[in-house]
Amino acid sequence: MSRNILEAEFNGASVVQFARYLILVAVISAAPLAILPAKYAYEELIYKHIPGGMTNKQNTMVALVMTLFCYISAVMLPNVGSVIAITGATVNPFIGFIFPILFYLKLDPSALTSKSKLFAIFVMLTTIAVSILGLIEIFSVSD
Repeated sequence: MSRNILEAEFNGASVVQFARYLILVAVISAAPLAILPAKYAYEELIYKHIPGGMTNKQNTMVALVMTLFCYISAVMLPNVGSVIAITGATVNPFIGFIFPILFYLKLDPSALTSKSKLFAIFVMLTTIAVSILGLIEIFSVSD
């Protein structure tokens, strides 16, 4: 198996181990700050029509499931590069290109066959294609 150039063997150095524990503390401390916006968005999508929104039990369960999902994903992925690559190929195109284009297509009163809407659709389809190719590249096995 080939070794990544950016990985180094620290032979259990105490400073490195201490830094790893500090990162663990930072991630555990930051999780509630990341979960709150996601939980709020989930509540707006699912419980928007229910008066009072989620109950305390539902709120706790949603927060627990989201936190466990994040931690299990972090444990399963081998390095930070994988996380950045997957995020770059999935979430970023949606936030930066696809959602704004969909909003534009929905809000602009002109015909779907207008020049500007056709160009927006072309950009959206190109972004989707490049994102899919990026995901294929991430998951392709190469030695």
